[in-house]
Amino acid sequence: VAATVEVAQGGADESEFVIFDLTAGALGVAQTDLVNMTAPVALPFSGTASVAMTVYETLTQAVNEQESLYSISGSFATLTTGVLVTTVAEGAVAEVSEDFLAFSDGAGGTTDTGNFGTIQYAANPVAVEADDTAVVTADSITDADLTITLGGLDMGWGTYFLDADGNCDDVANRTAIALATDELSASVANVVGIDATPHAICAIAGGTEEIPESTLTADLEWTTVATAVAPLADTSDVVGSITRNGTTVQIPYLTTFEDYNQRIVLVNRHSQDADYTITFRGEDGVTWTAGEKATGEIPQGEVLSVRARDVVTITGATRIAATVTVVAPSAVVDVATNQVNLSDGSTDTVVYTP
Repeated sequence: VAATVEVAQGGADESEFVIFDLTAGALGVAQTDLVNMTAPVALPFSGTASVAMTVYETLTQAVNEQESLYSISGSFATLTTGVLVTTVAEGAVAEVSEDFLAFSDGAGGTTDTGNFGTIQYAANPVAVEADDTAVVTADSITDADLTITLGGLDMGWGTYFLDADGNCDDVANRTAIALATDELSASVANVVGIDATPHAICAIAGGTEEIPESTLTADLEWTTVATAVAPLADTSDVVGSITRNGTTVQIPYLTTFEDYNQRIVLVNRHSQDADYTITFRGEDGVTWTAGEKATGEIPQGEVLSVRARDVVTITGATRIAATVTVVAPSAVVDVATNQVNLSDGSTDTVVYTP
């Protein structure tokens, strides 16, 4: 319409508004005229970007936002991540019959290797650049600069690695994940190939420390390219978990004090005999020796009662904490302690929940 347009206010880099001073030509400005924004517009990388335009008769009215003639608004771009991360979590099971020093293989046997699941990333198929060309991973990240950090509970019981074939059993395809000094995390830097094939996150039990029940998370730290079209924020995903089969019960107070007669009561309502093991933890300076009743068998459908003095001998104190593990489902096992005060005959019974 042969108009002249000048920037009256705003419009600088990183500002969120601009006021244009428009002088119409001989034909004036019609409601059907279009405003084409040819200057580049930078977008905040989240959600939907919108624009609003309001028309005023004078510059003073525009500056003060008073007495507008016309206003319109709407979204002009929907923003999405350029890279999708896919994790498939698996559940590894620590085997009670091996004192939780190995995993169940799911077929009645055991294995030292646990599979926590797989991880992979790829370009988002719906992401496009401003010219409608498909976004590729190189538009967002530097592939070889990915760092993966695993975290959970105490991780010192095993060693960790990525397996490129996705199932933890191919030694040739393993990439080590180094355990941190505090044994609370493990990490690997400069990871490559995860865009080509799902990589399994695996662990090998050391055979000397119990495998704890826990949830394993993976923190992915990305290095974005300098001119990222769709930069990728660091992500954190649950990649697997560890559960224990059988029954585990914690007894925080077990005593061999001579004025008390304390017993551990074990009930097996299973259709077969069940082996049990009792292990101990003591206060600083306390030592102990497991007794003949610290391990044994609970006959099917019966109750077994063992004296604390027959379970453990304590030096440096008369109390200790104990962990009872029974090779049977928790639904058919009950564990309690019964303590009799020999001086007055009073009793105290505590039932423990797996």
